Amino acid sequence: MKRVVKRGPVEMNGRCLRLPQSKGGEGHYREILQATVTQLDALQARHSRLLVVVLRLSVWEYTPDNALLSRFIRKLRKRLKVKFNQEQLAYVWCREQDIGEKQHYHLALMLNGNKNRHPKRVIELVEEIWQGWNQPKPYTPKNCYYLLKRGDERQFQKVFDRLSYLAKVATKGQRPKATNDYGSSRFRLAV
Repeated sequence: MKRVVKRGPVEMNGRCLRLPQSKGGEGHYREILQATVTQLDALQARHSRLLVVVLRLSVWEYTPDNALLSRFIRKLRKRLKVKFNQEQLAYVWCREQDIGEKQHYHLALMLNGNKNRHPKRVIELVEEIWQGWNQPKPYTPKNCYYLLKRGDERQFQKVFDRLSYLAKVATKGQRPKATNDYGSSRFRLAV
């Protein structure tokens, strides 16, 4: 069972981070917050600058599992490597379903910001793959990206504020018990 954090600050990987108010005051899942910070830290240890892109992927029909998203991430990773010479892709995603009949996914992509400083081509690639599978056009929110320099704690807090939305308790849990409501890449922190 995941732990819920209702108020900040939270201590993660040696950082003390403010936690924004969650939707409905229900709190955030600590495990999703931790996965987010760990992926940011692990990729930042490898690259002096990160490009963090936030998107929402919807589906036309409900699926009881996340196989489509897993397949999408594998395809995106391969295409980023070929098209943009991006060797490493870190990500965090969450599955949400509110009162509607089908789920949607919030996705945060983390890439080497020294190779890509703007998300335009990455978003186009995401759209090409997702829509190529006859899914709805991905939603790109306003201010959908951040350039995060290593050591910039103010910007790190802004990115954490934004990505904490993926960890909110509200709209999670409408899924079969064997299906995850979040996932992330598995980059490890250097010891």
